[in-house]
Amino acid sequence: MTTIEEYGLEIAKATAESVGKESANKLFEIIGGIFPFWGLKKKAVSTYISEIENSNLSPEVKMMAIANAKKTYQYMKNQVTIAQIAQDVALEGTNFTATSKVDDEWLERFIDSAKFVSDEQVQLLWGNILAKEFEQPSSTPPSVIRILSEITPRYARVFQVICNLAVYIVPVDTTGKIMPAQRHIILPVDYSYLAQYGINFSELNELQMLGLIQFDPSIGYVIQYNSELNPKLHLIYGEKTATVLQYKDRHFPSGAVMLTRAGKAIARFSETEIIEGHYDAVCNFLKKNKVELADTPEIKVV
Repeated sequence: MTTIEEYGLEIAKATAESVGKESANKLFEIIGGIFPFWGLKKKAVSTYISEIENSNLSPEVKMMAIANAKKTYQYMKNQVTIAQIAQDVALEGTNFTATSKVDDEWLERFIDSAKFVSDEQVQLLWGNILAKEFEQPSSTPPSVIRILSEITPRYARVFQVICNLAVYIVPVDTTGKIMPAQRHIILPVDYSYLAQYGINFSELNELQMLGLIQFDPSIGYVIQYNSELNPKLHLIYGEKTATVLQYKDRHFPSGAVMLTRAGKAIARFSETEIIEGHYDAVCNFLKKNKVELADTPEIKVV
C-alpha cells in the first residue's frame, strides 16, 4: 500500500511535469519552495484525504492530517491567486524569471504572508504590489508586507479616505520644463475638518503606528523645493486646477499628514475618489499659510 509520504511525492512529481515551462518561473519557484504541491487540484486534495482516511493512522492523527491538508490547500490557493494577479497586471515584458532582480528574501516573506489573504479585493491589492516590485525591483519597502498583514478593514477605510484627499503638485521650472507630478496629502491641521470624513486623532495615530503616515497635530509639514530651479507650482485635484504664484521661503505647506515610503507604495493602488469641497478647503488652507494663488489657473486637466 502506498504511504501518505509516497503519495505526496507522486503528486509533487506529477505537478512538476504538468507545469512544464512555468516551473522555471521565479515567482512560482518560490511558491513551490513554500508548498511543493502548488499545482495540486482540489480533486487531488480529496484523493489525498481519502488515502489518509483509509490508512492505519490513529483517529487523532487522521483528524489532524485532514485538517492540515485542507488548510494547506487554501494557503496554496491564496498564494497562487495573488501570483497570477501579479503576472496578469504587470507591464508587458516584466521579468518574472530567475534572472529577476527581486530580492529572494523579500519575495519569500511576501508569498509566505500572502497565504493568509483570501478576500478577493485584498488579493487584488497584494497582486498589484507584487507586480510593481517585479517591474521595479527594490521599490517596495519590506514594511509593506507587515502593514498589509496587520491593517484591519476599519483602518484600511480611513487610509483610503486620506488617499482621496491627495492633491497632485506639478512643478514647472523657469525654462518651462515640466517636472514629475508629485502626490501629496494636503490637510488642514483641523480636527473638525477631518471629522466630517470620519477621521479622528486616534485613527491617525494608529495609521502612524502602522507605518502608513506621519502625523503632526501641531504645526504640520512643508515641502521644500530647489530654490535654484525656482519652480512654479500647479495644483490638480480631479478636474480642478490652481497655479501657485508665491509661497514663503520656498517651503510649501502641506498640512498635518504625510505619507511614508510604505504608505506611498500602497497608495499607488488605492481607488481614487474625488471628494466634494476638498479642493476649496485646500485653497483656503494655502491662502491662510501665505501661499498666493493666481485668479486664473495657467493649466487645465485634459
